[in-house]
Amino acid sequence: MPPADRERTHLNQVWRDVANLDELRTAIDQRLALVNAGHDRRRAKEMEETARRHEERYKATSIELTAFTEGLSAAQQAELKQAASRWRREEEERKRLEVERLRQQREKAERERKRKREALRERERALVERLKIATPLAFASADVATRRKCWQLMLGHDELFEALQRMDTSGFFDNAGYLRDAGRRAVVSAADHTASKSPRPREPKAPAAHRPLYTEPRGPGM
Repeated sequence: MPPADRERTHLNQVWRDVANLDELRTAIDQRLALVNAGHDRRRAKEMEETARRHEERYKATSIELTAFTEGLSAAQQAELKQAASRWRREEEERKRLEVERLRQQREKAERERKRKREALRERERALVERLKIATPLAFASADVATRRKCWQLMLGHDELFEALQRMDTSGFFDNAGYLRDAGRRAVVSAADHTASKSPRPREPKAPAAHRPLYTEPRGPGM
């Protein structure tokens, strides 16, 4: 062959002497015929074995039925065989219905799981949209479980990078995502209606040792 490695030509083995393409085609056809014949023989042998097993099973069943049919007339034996056949069909139908029932249960369970997954994704999408415009004070006022979930979302969604940076530079949260003293004071002040008219304190700057959360995701539960 043109792309063959000429330096390895000496390793080739000639299994059948052919002088041209016609002889090569004939050799291939003969080989295929031999393979197909072997396959046909194996298939015929398998079919014979299957037939033999069915015959043995039929004979064994007939022997077992002898005890029930002994002394019965031909009509009674025929009636008994019909009843046995009916019972067998009813058992097969029962098994089929059971398989169908289990299949329907699996499909129902899968639909329920899919519905729950879609509901979770929808809630997450809504939360992502809220986080895009959330203020540090509103975020600090949320419960710990909600903040933990929000930190995970902000660390995993590129579109929430600005929100993550806004929360991180507010000075309300430490490197683990928990409230600092400044964050607690801001929450208490916002909840105090009597202090609602007082000038809003300037947001403290993050200390020099503070490491941005968005460069090292080590928040709670992450």
